[in-house]
Amino acid sequence: HKAAIDGAKPVASGPLNNMQIGVTIPTFQRATALTQTLAHLATCTPGPHEVLIHIDAGDTDSAAAIAASPFADTASVIHASTRQGPGGGGNRLMAAEYALGLSLDDDSYPLDKHFFTEAAAAIDAAPDAAVIATPIRTKGNLRTPMAYASPAANVVNCGALINVQAFRATQGYLPLPLAYGAEKVDLA
Repeated sequence: HKAAIDGAKPVASGPLNNMQIGVTIPTFQRATALTQTLAHLATCTPGPHEVLIHIDAGDTDSAAAIAASPFADTASVIHASTRQGPGGGGNRLMAAEYALGLSLDDDSYPLDKHFFTEAAAAIDAAPDAAVIATPIRTKGNLRTPMAYASPAANVVNCGALINVQAFRATQGYLPLPLAYGAEKVDLA
């Protein structure tokens, strides 16, 4: 995974805007959840700069869900030939061209249609932050971040706004095929 991160082009610094926010979604065999997430993303005004989806090897249903979504013609889709897990998929997704990434799981989505405008304002208010937690809906439950910014030693990746330059300064996520949470703790 290091080569994909090292091979990425530098991203310009300075104030961000919603047109520079890419959404990354690693997925594996969860077409129903992915369909719901993409439908919610499509209601955002303005929408993300781009939507990037990593389909892990062996997945037989996510491609059809993407093809039937509002992003059928615009999403960038990476099909893995070997199992990468959510961490390996996340590494490949973070090598794209955008300044800020909204990292989503395939079953999570923004709560507000103005999410990307608010996200750009949050990162502009804290330009040195590597990660900013955001309110999202995941698995039917509302997850809200703390109401203030503070340093933290752990990353809740789902719904996090990730400064791509900060991410690329790390070794990235652990590419474990069956990881659940370990890839996030390692990144933190």
